[in-house]
Amino acid sequence: MILPCFVDMHTHLDKGHIWGRSPNVDGTFSGAIASTERDAELHHSPEDIYRRMEFALQCSYAHGTAAVRTHIEMAGQKSQIAWQTFQQLRQAWADRLTLQGVAMVTTDYYLGSAGEKLADQMAHGGGILGEWPTLGPRWKPS
Repeated sequence: MILPCFVDMHTHLDKGHIWGRSPNVDGTFSGAIASTERDAELHHSPEDIYRRMEFALQCSYAHGTAAVRTHIEMAGQKSQIAWQTFQQLRQAWADRLTLQGVAMVTTDYYLGSAGEKLADQMAHGGGILGEWPTLGPRWKPS
């Protein structure tokens, strides 16, 4: 029996494999955000991100995945580290996995010059634009 390979369409390779050092103790979405932000501040370096991303890719490949889309947080101070590391791994794994990077920022990020700069970066670097809605003080339920 021949089956097609898997496609993992929604990952966060820059946030994976941190539970041992930065657990989301209460298991909530806000707890996950807090733990990943704390982890990024304390631990994110090119070596750390590369090691964790590559482990995830090795696991994906070993289990029959052919393509991975990852959402990479692009608004933080260390966002360029994650994007550059992803670019390195995309090249290193090009003969085994198709990798697609998605710039992950809040919707309102695109309203300013930083959003325009990010759009240019993704256009030139083979990434795509993504977002999540900001449910802040300007949000009003319909």
